[in-house]
Parts: sequence; C-alpha cells; structure tokens
Amino acid sequence: MEISYTVTNTNDHSIELLPPRSPCDCSVAELEKSKLLPGESTVVKVVFDPTNYDGKVVKSVYLKSKNSEEEIRLVLTGTIQ
Repeated sequence: MEISYTVTNTNDHSIELLPPRSPCDCSVAELEKSKLLPGESTVVKVVFDPTNYDGKVVKSVYLKSKNSEEEIRLVLTGTIQ
C-alpha cells in the first residue's frame, strides 16, 4: 500500500527537512526533496507492507526540520482484509 502526503513550508524562511522517521519496520517513507523555500512544497511517499496485519491499521510517520524539535505526525489508516 502506498500513500503520498504534500508538505508545504509555511514559514517566511527556508527549511531543511530531515529524513522521515517511521517507528515501525512495516513502513518506509521518502522525501521528494528536503530543502524548501518559503511557500514551496514537497511530497512524502509512504509505503506500508500489510503482511502480518489484519483489520483496522493505524500507522504513523514523523517529519521534522533540521532546526526544530517539533515533529509533524503523518497518519496512515486503513483496513486490511
């Protein structure tokens, strides 16, 4: 299963995003680009491996910029049948 999120830099300065963090080995996330100018966007692609899962699933991927301690939580939800 694959899902993409669009992330936009709403700051008035450039930011550099760190590689996404996934606490689960069942998902991998990649950034299209890491350096964003003000107003610029990028895509975060998340690939989830549903093997060994059944029913409702909620997984998270975390994203933050180089000079910030605050993380953004991207949530993937679905039902595996």
